[in-house]
Parts: sequence; C-alpha cells; structure tokens
Amino acid sequence: MSFVLQLIGVIELIVFLGGMVAQLTSGLYIEKLGFIAPYWIIFGCHVAAMLYAIFFVPESRAKSSLETGRLFSLENFKSSWRVYFEASGPRKRNLLVLTFCAGITAIDVMGISGVVNLYTLHSPLCFSPEYVGYFLAFRQFMHGAGGVTAIKVFGMCLSDVNICRIALLSYLGFLVWLGFSKTLLMVFIGK
Repeated sequence: MSFVLQLIGVIELIVFLGGMVAQLTSGLYIEKLGFIAPYWIIFGCHVAAMLYAIFFVPESRAKSSLETGRLFSLENFKSSWRVYFEASGPRKRNLLVLTFCAGITAIDVMGISGVVNLYTLHSPLCFSPEYVGYFLAFRQFMHGAGGVTAIKVFGMCLSDVNICRIALLSYLGFLVWLGFSKTLLMVFIGK
C-alpha cells in the first residue's frame, strides 16, 4: 500500500473526527447562540485554515526552472491533461473510471447531507434535533475511523484501485440501507 494512501487516510480521520466534534456541539451552539453564529464560526475556521495554508505550510515541490504560470492561464491545466493523455491501457481506463466516480461522488456528497437530514427528520424516523446531531457525529466518526481501518486492512491484500472500488460500493450500500431504514437502530447500523 502506498504511503500517500496512508497519509490521505490519516488526514481523513482527523477531518472526520473534527466533524464529529462539530456535530456533537452544534446543537449547543444553535440552542445558545441561534442559527447565524455557527455559520460565522464555520467561516472563521475556513479563513483560519486558508491563512495557515498560505502563510505557514511550506511548498512541497522543488522550485522549477520553468517560468511560473499566470493565475488565469490555461497553461496551468497542461499538467493535469498530460496525466490523462499519457496514460494508456488499463491505467487510463482506471483513471477515467475513478475520475468519473469521484465526480459523481462529489456531486452526491454536496447534496446528500441535506437529504439525509430531511429524511431522518421526516416520517417514519422523526428524529429530534439531538438525534440528528448524534447521527451526523456517528456518521463522521465512522467515515474517519472506518476509512483509516479499511485502508490499512484492505491495503495488505488489495491494490489502491480496488480499495477505491470497495469504498464506492460501501457508500452506495449505505445509501440503499438508509433508504429502507424504518427505525433508529437500522439507521445507526447502516453507518
């Protein structure tokens, strides 16, 4: 298993554990401060992360002797396109399939949180706001801890591409399970 995949797993664990803490405390924020203050807290966290990345994270690539690209230049996309056009055979097919799946997953992830929240609030589940927070915190924890564990376990015997395929299938399985869940226990088991 590649070091990069392990590093991504650890980063995801940290992100999802932070999300879990945020979900567990969001009810308190909303109850004490209203709905607007949590959004300002989120905005502040994003600005702090952006400033940290700009001013404190060192560049990981060696300095290039080539001319630096302009900000709004199409030249900046050449290296990305080169990856796709220089790949051949099964590598190119896997790259295209994974890119397509990543795009579909990104679109799905952007909209699925709102849909899951509405689904859990509606009949037959009728979650209270506390249960929604608990469920979202549990979901964040399982994404982080489950991701790191699965990458480590599956990495011992499977290639990176097959690990990605298993992750996509397990996420689809969660969505199908959630769609047929009728009780609190089924929702939490599905995650």
